[in-house]
Amino acid sequence: MHDRILHIHMNDIKPFNEWNGQKQNIEKIRTATHVKRREIWWADLGINVGHEQDGGGPHFERPVIVLKVFGNETCLVAPLTSAQGDTPFHFDLEEYGYRSRIIVTQLRIISTKRMSRSIERLDLRTFTALMGVIKKMNGFL
Repeated sequence: MHDRILHIHMNDIKPFNEWNGQKQNIEKIRTATHVKRREIWWADLGINVGHEQDGGGPHFERPVIVLKVFGNETCLVAPLTSAQGDTPFHFDLEEYGYRSRIIVTQLRIISTKRMSRSIERLDLRTFTALMGVIKKMNGFL
């Protein structure tokens, strides 16, 4: 039998318990927020597993773009990042006058209760280009 030593760095431990408390407050206190396609919002995405995009700061927030709305309570979003680099997994908004990138491989359906505040609405030309990339990359929508 081989003994296995597990080394865990403090930076590798995610604050799941803190996020769980925050998530319970969101569920209990917030009501569904009316969102529209193309809008960019700060959303409480929380702490996630593996390489799924986490929210940051005390509210575990991250900007997201609303891709599709399903009724009043859920929507399909893609997270934004300010991280730079040449990757086919990001839609670069710089050529459209923004300083962010959209992570097109991390689409997810979330409750609109997670939306905390609106940032702006993406113009139609940029949104159409984004949706073209998402359709090509993900093979749907």
